[in-house]
Amino acid sequence: MSGKILLRGVRLACHVGVPLEERARPQELIADAEMDFDTRPAARSDGVDDTVDYARVLGAMRQVADERSYALIETLAEAMAEAILRGFPVERLRLLVRKPRALEHLGVDWPGVEIVRERSAGSALADVYLALGSNAGDPRTNLCAALTAVGRECEVAAVSSLWRTEPVGYLDQPWFLNAAALIRTARRPHEMLSFLQGIEAAMGRERVIPNGPRTIDLDILLWGDEVVHTGTLRVPHPRMRERLFVLAPLAEIAPALVVPGLDGTVEELRAAAAGTMRIEWAGAAPW
Repeated sequence: MSGKILLRGVRLACHVGVPLEERARPQELIADAEMDFDTRPAARSDGVDDTVDYARVLGAMRQVADERSYALIETLAEAMAEAILRGFPVERLRLLVRKPRALEHLGVDWPGVEIVRERSAGSALADVYLALGSNAGDPRTNLCAALTAVGRECEVAAVSSLWRTEPVGYLDQPWFLNAAALIRTARRPHEMLSFLQGIEAAMGRERVIPNGPRTIDLDILLWGDEVVHTGTLRVPHPRMRERLFVLAPLAEIAPALVVPGLDGTVEELRAAAAGTMRIEWAGAAPW
């Protein structure tokens, strides 16, 4: 390995502590991360796509700190290490998490935990199915750009052709181009959601009108055979059964796939939804 990415003095607020009264309020934490990473491709290209995005690493660390409370900083440190190793092309990580002023009354500057973790060669990848859609600007170019961005950090295993579909809900807008893709990733579902939303934002996605025009729309349809149901993410996608613009392209690449909780294969769901909207094949995808 020929380089390191360093983040020093990352300030976090987390509900952490063994006594419940201590866990009831946010505690100040300071973290240092040292990530082994081959910096040479980024040095040659001078491009951010070839390096580890500091802001996204910080976001992953803060998401772990915010998503739950912890009795031990050991547990918090492990969760942060897992998020970094699964979400970024880092081979080895040294992570120090300290709790300033926690033991000042005992004459101790700070207690902390330092761990060193490496990416497992046999890290399991999840099969994840995505829906892609666009009807603003040049939709074909937008779909290609979005899939290229996904492919920089995930394996793109299969992609459907393009389908032209009428809008749903808000009708005073152009028809959409839609596609589906199978990707493989070591990320967790909420990490993938944040990653996809980052691509949407970078491509100028604005949520001004519900169901309105969009430069790009990226949805997680299926995550292996898992069911995810939280305040920000539901998988399988809760409206899959109703959406022929999702089912038609998905049936091209996974017709026999059984959708958890919907009691049917993708092809069976597509057949049941046939005729519910206007949709037409728009040609082979340009990727």
